[in-house]
Amino acid sequence: MFSFGALARNTLWMILGQGVRLLVQFAYFVLIARLLHREGYGAFSGAVALVAVLSPFAGWGSGNLLVKNVARDPASFPRYWGRALMVTTLSAGLLTLLALALAWLILPVPLMLVLWVAISDLLFTRLLDTAALAFQAVHKLLKTALLSVLFSLVKLAGAMLLLWLDGGDRLMTWSLLYLAGSALAAVIGCAWVSLELGLPRWDMAGWRREFGEGFYFASSFSAQRIYMDSDKALLTRLGSLEAAGIYTAGARIVEVAFIPVYSLLAAAYARFFTSGQQGVRGTLALSRRLLPYALAYSACAGIGLYLAAPLLPWLLGDEFAESVGAVRWLAAVPLLMTLHRFAADSLTGAGWQARRTHIEFAAAALNVALNLALVPYWSWRGTAWVTLATEVLLIVALGLALRGIVRSAHGDRAGDARA
Repeated sequence: MFSFGALARNTLWMILGQGVRLLVQFAYFVLIARLLHREGYGAFSGAVALVAVLSPFAGWGSGNLLVKNVARDPASFPRYWGRALMVTTLSAGLLTLLALALAWLILPVPLMLVLWVAISDLLFTRLLDTAALAFQAVHKLLKTALLSVLFSLVKLAGAMLLLWLDGGDRLMTWSLLYLAGSALAAVIGCAWVSLELGLPRWDMAGWRREFGEGFYFASSFSAQRIYMDSDKALLTRLGSLEAAGIYTAGARIVEVAFIPVYSLLAAAYARFFTSGQQGVRGTLALSRRLLPYALAYSACAGIGLYLAAPLLPWLLGDEFAESVGAVRWLAAVPLLMTLHRFAADSLTGAGWQARRTHIEFAAAALNVALNLALVPYWSWRGTAWVTLATEVLLIVALGLALRGIVRSAHGDRAGDARA
């Protein structure tokens, strides 16, 4: 049964978890940057960035499939929990080999560094993410938030241990501490899920039928990473490091402002799949109940960002004075993202993940093309325009997709995820 009280409580847990995680990540970032210095931190960041390109496909969407199926049939948890663990482990092994091959070709860093980062991020971090999704599937968002905080805390503990250790190759020592922290968090998370929700059942029967849907979940996440992060890389390459710093600082502030809406969507994610059993009309009914609250917050957040933007140089330093303009250009993004994310989750919950993924990849391609065209002439302002245009495109395309499905005979039933 739908409960606003439970949803509000779960949203609050996610907001608090994300807030604590941001604070811990900031402390961890400062320590590691100081300890590894510019070259060491650059090498580590390069390895992390390479692995991040592959990470959406570690698990092959099995965590999302777990949420979908358990939300609709709680008794299926042992089967989908075991399946997610097996698929994540197998795909992580294959992707680690691919990461090593790519690193050998393009990265001037030690292959052992890439190996430890790949095992950490493709295997253990994805296993921890799957454990968090397992709690999300049964609406236990406090535990999802605690696992998120745990992940950041073990990384901070590793950074503090590196500070205490003296001598040796700090870069390789940190890569091992990074791996150990991820492994510890994953073991704790998976054991916690198994003890509280049930032991996994090693059953792969029927996986072939869900292989395509898992691919679309993984591809959707990949497309999101492209249109959310590629602009910063392109700005660094085609613009300047100064312009990239100006825009990235503004974009990070906007991302923080979106946390409450992200938390609401996370708290409602399993409910979208439950409502989706009645097709798109079911998920749209859920969106209509939640969207007014999210829109009211995101509109206020946008106004607040615009008015408070002049405080940014005081917070980050005078060299970030131009970031005031970036924040003001991006102040409308929380409102636009709210509309597009609710529309996207309405498609996903009703079984139209393939349709969502196609739209997101089209948006990602347009985002990259427009950045290539505008950044050389307009620097970070061009990137800001492209971000706004991408969000508007997503809203229009997703809205038209929903309208078309509702008007068709499919609007009264769950969609075909492979469509």
